[in-house]
Amino acid sequence: MLHHKNYAGCLVLAASSLLISACGGSSSTNDHNEIKIPETKPQSFQSSFNSTLTIEEKTTNGSKKYDIPSKSTNQKDNVLAYSVITELANSLATETEHAATRHPRLNQLMRFALDENGNTFNLDIEYNPLLKKVTFFSLTKNTIDSDNPQQTFSCRQEDSQYDDQCSGSTVQYDPATGSVDINFTQTILKSNNSLDNLLILNGKLKGRLSIAPQTVQDIPQTSRGSVIIDGKTHQVIAAVNTPEQIIGSRIFNQGISVLTDNDINMSFSKDDHGLYSQYIDFLHAEPADTQNLSFKDLQSASQFTLLPTLYNFSSFGNEPKPASLMISASVEALKPQQVLTLRPISSNSPAADQNNPWYSSNSIFNRSNTPNDFTVRLINHNTVAIESQDITATIKDKKVKSVQLNTVLLDSSASSLTRLIVLDYQCGEANSPCKGIQVEPNGFGVKFNNTVLTNSSPSNQGSDNPPPPAITLNGGLDYTGR
Repeated sequence: MLHHKNYAGCLVLAASSLLISACGGSSSTNDHNEIKIPETKPQSFQSSFNSTLTIEEKTTNGSKKYDIPSKSTNQKDNVLAYSVITELANSLATETEHAATRHPRLNQLMRFALDENGNTFNLDIEYNPLLKKVTFFSLTKNTIDSDNPQQTFSCRQEDSQYDDQCSGSTVQYDPATGSVDINFTQTILKSNNSLDNLLILNGKLKGRLSIAPQTVQDIPQTSRGSVIIDGKTHQVIAAVNTPEQIIGSRIFNQGISVLTDNDINMSFSKDDHGLYSQYIDFLHAEPADTQNLSFKDLQSASQFTLLPTLYNFSSFGNEPKPASLMISASVEALKPQQVLTLRPISSNSPAADQNNPWYSSNSIFNRSNTPNDFTVRLINHNTVAIESQDITATIKDKKVKSVQLNTVLLDSSASSLTRLIVLDYQCGEANSPCKGIQVEPNGFGVKFNNTVLTNSSPSNQGSDNPPPPAITLNGGLDYTGR
């Protein structure tokens, strides 16, 4: 990313005032020219929904009915009534005998925080902004003082193997404003844990935001190009690099995976013997000619050009074999450059740390590499969350709100083979303030300088090898993937 600076002679920027003085003159003679710039305050923000929604819960023990009231919140509330979240991720991997590729995926959530007499229902509506259609409904019920405090119910609208799941629902979404109108008529969401439990939704929800949400166009573009399939041009809206890999005795060169403007996923790679392992919407395809791909691995970017080539699909089970496609492409994708380094901070017993595997050279807390798997989330109009390698930096109004390392690992000790270890390290929010962090000017990257994350993990009392009390971050996360 290039950053341009404009300089004007004798221009001084200080605090909240701009002082312009003539070259060679005395600033004291120009006090009357001082221009006061008023301090800008964040625009007032409201999030709300109108509701006539009723939720009927049916179990083997009977049924209950919940009437969901309307709700309004503002920027001072910790939980907003209604939010729009746009997510672009490239961490979805397809493992094959040839390679492991990452595919960029775009998704959008319309999220409602519903309340009813001590019960909370978090309703997520998954929406494909490229195809402009709803794909998934998920509703999580949280109940205080219950043997089953959290239950999740869902239906997948796009999955035809389930007869008319999500039937009786209509969604009208306006991307320009973030407004959504939803109508439920006997819409059934089934429990993810029990086949006998289900929810029946009836009524309407109207979600509103006073400021339009961010969209994928707000994410800085780090790739460019197009793909032509059977004569039709598809613009690339996201592209990511697949790093060089060694699998067995074979070395596979770097490749590129792309997402087009009509939601087509494609992956291209080449080894020393020609083109291999192409995936088009996750279907394996073989090229009729393996000499048509030109691949350049530059220091800052990867470029590839594919001359018109016929692709033949493999058959899948009893499904009919897809028709062959003539494909050509030209794509360039920037490569991530920023190194991220983690180091553990010693405990109060340095001697014990020497035998503690959390402090070893191959520990999750002892690493230094260049992240290339990213997920970026745009939350409403002013918040960006960048995630890579279990670390999430949340930026609000281009200021760091929090940084968190969160992951779940399997305890490999002989005494507890099935025990899970939850690791949670944070700064910001309710923890100590985040220090030593610089936000990139575009708001989609952070640089760390001995930034400390403190251990907020569940208690590890009694553990012979407790995780470190804190860790440090250096380097940064600089988003690439669009």
